[in-house]
Amino acid sequence: MFYSNSTHLTDTRYLKMLLSMKNISYAIAFIVLILFTGLMESAYAQNDDQSKESLAQQYYQKQEYEKAADLFQELYNNNPQSSSYYRYLYNTLLKLKRYNELLSIVKEKKRQNQDELQYFVDLGYVLLQDGKTKRGQKQYRQAIDNLSADKGEGRRLANSFATYGENKFAIKALKKARKLTEQPYAFSMTLAKLYQKAGKNEKAIGAYLDFIKQHPDRLDDLKDKLQQKLSDEKLLNELQDQLYSRIQDHPQNSKYSELLIWQFIQRKDYESAFRQAIALDKRMNENGFRVLNLARSAMDEKEFSAAVRGYEYIVDEKGKGSSLYFVAKKELLKARKKKVTETENYTQEDLRKLKRDYKNFLTNYASNEDAVQTRIDLAELEALYIHNLDTAITILEEVIENKRGGKKTIAKAKLALGDYYLIRGDVWDATLLYSQVDKAFKDGPLGEKARYKNAKLSYYRGEFEWAQTQLDALKASTSELISNDALELSVFITDNLGMDTSKLAMLMYARADLYIFQNKYNKAMSKLDSLEKYYADHKLADDLAMAKARIHKGKGDYQKAISQLKMITKNHDDDILADNAKFMLAEIYDHKLDNAQKAMKYYESLLFDHKDSVYVVEARKRFRALRGDQVN
Repeated sequence: MFYSNSTHLTDTRYLKMLLSMKNISYAIAFIVLILFTGLMESAYAQNDDQSKESLAQQYYQKQEYEKAADLFQELYNNNPQSSSYYRYLYNTLLKLKRYNELLSIVKEKKRQNQDELQYFVDLGYVLLQDGKTKRGQKQYRQAIDNLSADKGEGRRLANSFATYGENKFAIKALKKARKLTEQPYAFSMTLAKLYQKAGKNEKAIGAYLDFIKQHPDRLDDLKDKLQQKLSDEKLLNELQDQLYSRIQDHPQNSKYSELLIWQFIQRKDYESAFRQAIALDKRMNENGFRVLNLARSAMDEKEFSAAVRGYEYIVDEKGKGSSLYFVAKKELLKARKKKVTETENYTQEDLRKLKRDYKNFLTNYASNEDAVQTRIDLAELEALYIHNLDTAITILEEVIENKRGGKKTIAKAKLALGDYYLIRGDVWDATLLYSQVDKAFKDGPLGEKARYKNAKLSYYRGEFEWAQTQLDALKASTSELISNDALELSVFITDNLGMDTSKLAMLMYARADLYIFQNKYNKAMSKLDSLEKYYADHKLADDLAMAKARIHKGKGDYQKAISQLKMITKNHDDDILADNAKFMLAEIYDHKLDNAQKAMKYYESLLFDHKDSVYVVEARKRFRALRGDQVN
């Protein structure tokens, strides 16, 4: 077979191309092999460095600094640009006091990084540690002299100084940075911390207040910082003095007044807080909302006199034209009622005056549905404190008949009316009202409350088994308080009923309990004394003590109440009533005797020894408040 010349040439070119492609493939494979080998070596080296670093850190933590230094030195030599290896080596050599080696390393680092001021500080610190004070401080001054108009650089330099506890130089660095950047209030929060560490409270407070001037929207951040300093009385006094001065110099800056008000609240000085709040309200021509909120906070803290002052300001100063007038007037009556009824330190004239004010308010707002709750409050005043039971019943019957105020408000009126019927002895009328509320609010808290009242009524009447059946159904109540009360009464019946087959002791105790509910304290005490006399060995000892404590507390005889409660905590600390007794003790010391230390003692005991108690939430709140934690 013969080939043409052209065919031969084509085959030759094709052969050369194949050979060329083969060479390229070899070349690519060779390059890939080299790259792969390099990557493997790099990965191996990296893993080796990580292993050495981990081992060196372990040595450092174990204070085996010589071993750590050798490894960190090797790592740093292999990676001189690594800032982390530099810092590890620096700290390790400092621990070993190998200052000459360290000076050599830091000087070289500084030479290579003239713009990095931290190396001036590192060098200065080593010199100081080596006893070369003048040379060390010279490095510090040079670092500050070399600062540029860069806020970040100023902050970094100050942090470098602060790391070594050189707070004086950190302050100088920040002040120089302020000047260079022409921002006179920059770094205020950092400066405040540094001044405080240096014991310069006056300058620390000044810096804190500069922070608010620069960042008025970050008042809450400052409160959080100051919250940690509330135990420092000198600092707080300085804060108060400077705030007064700044308010005088800058009356239109409301943040200073807001901070002063907050500080008074932390100190539980609501009278002073209201003075400032009212002054601020007038100065800023506000509508009284700030004073109203403060009054509500005072109510929550049971500072009723202070709350009254706040509400009265809105009523008297803002007048009837104010959008807050009605709500302030209504809440003022509640505050005055709380002041009278919860302090248990009042005269009949106090009650009569309060009653007149209630009636005047209700006359002016007779058709206002929002005033219905005020009628219920007046009924409580009449029934439980003025002892005009029939008047209270008439008020509530009218509320229910008129059907104003919404279904829930009417239900509350029915529950209260049921209680007053029970006090009067109209048992069937009481249970009828409780049952109506139970039916209307079957799955809600009001329905559960009604069922509990019906169960309690059965207990008062001596129907213990039926009462217990109702109580058992309430143990899973969505209301923790009702669930707890139901559990306690159920356990009480179970524990004590079997101890006396005639049920006479239980019947006597239930009758005394009813007398306490009816505020018939003398009858209740007589019944309890008889029970204690004739059933000395009965298991009711702790319950008798609790009942007597409630009577003494109701009569305002707090020392006798304390004596009974302490008997429970001493002799029955594992009993179901122990947490009740401690909470009542805490409340008496807290709100009646103004003894914060003893109150905290019992609140704290509740928190640690009765973690499942229904009172834990309130105990924690009051414990923190008495300790001085922030009040929101």
